[in-house]
Amino acid sequence: MSEWRRIGFLSDLHTGSLCAPWPDEYEMAAGNVICASPAQRILRQYLDDFLSHEMREAEMIFLLGDMCQGENRKETGRGTTTPELDAQVGAAAMLIDKIVDSRPIRGVTGSGYHQAMSMSLDKALLQKIGGNDLEKLRHVRIAGPGCVIQVAHGVGGGAIYDGTVTDRESIMLDVAEARQKIPYHVDLIVRGHLHHFFYMEDCSRAFLRLPCWQTWYGWDGLIGTYGKKQPDLGGVCVDCGPKGRIVLHKRLYPAIQIHDGLMGV
Repeated sequence: MSEWRRIGFLSDLHTGSLCAPWPDEYEMAAGNVICASPAQRILRQYLDDFLSHEMREAEMIFLLGDMCQGENRKETGRGTTTPELDAQVGAAAMLIDKIVDSRPIRGVTGSGYHQAMSMSLDKALLQKIGGNDLEKLRHVRIAGPGCVIQVAHGVGGGAIYDGTVTDRESIMLDVAEARQKIPYHVDLIVRGHLHHFFYMEDCSRAFLRLPCWQTWYGWDGLIGTYGKKQPDLGGVCVDCGPKGRIVLHKRLYPAIQIHDGLMGV
C-alpha cells in the first residue's frame, strides 16, 4: 500500500436551499418535475467540476454534514426549493452520483437545524448511497501513512477570525493527549459548518475548515458581518503522507449573488 493516500472531503452542500446546487431536473414522487434556477445550475456545474477533477483521484470520501437544507423551521419552509425531505435527500444523491462507486464513503451528522424532527437527513443520504455513518465525531487512522484524522461537522464561535476556533480546538486536543485521555496523536482536524475555507499548520497538527456550496442567503444573523459572511464555494482533497505530512488540493469558485445582487434603479 502506498505511503501517500488522497482523501476527499465534501461539506455543506445544503441541497434543497434555493441558494445551493440542484439537479437540472428532479422528478418528485407525484410526477411533477422541479427544475434548477439559473444560479442553481451554475452551482451544480461548480460541483460537477470538483467531483470530476480533484475528487476523481480520492481513495476514500468523507461527507462533513449539512448535505441537505432541511425544513427551514424558523422560516416555515421559506427559501427551500422544496420542503419535501425525501426529495432533498434524493436530489443530493443525484448531485454526488459521480463519487458513488466502489470507494468507501463515510459521513458525520451536521447541525441539528438542518436535520428534521423525524429524521437525520445526513444519515438518510448515507443510507441511500451506501455510505457509513460516523455519528457526530470520529477519529480515522489512514492505512498506509498511518496519519490520524479527526472529522466532525463543527460548531460556531470565532465568527470574525477563523483562527480563534482553530487554536482553541487544537490546544484542547494537545491537553487531552498530554493527559493520555486520547491514546494516539491527531495529525489533522477537519471541520465544515462555517462556510469558509481555512487551513493552518502548527507544531502539533494541521487544521482544515472546508468551504461550502451554498451562496449568501438573507438571514438576519449574516447581515451584521456581511462582508465576512460571504461564503467560499468549493471543495478540498488532502494527500496524507508518512509522519503526518499533509498536501492540500483545493478548488474554489467565483461567488454568485442571489439575494444580495446589485440592482439598478
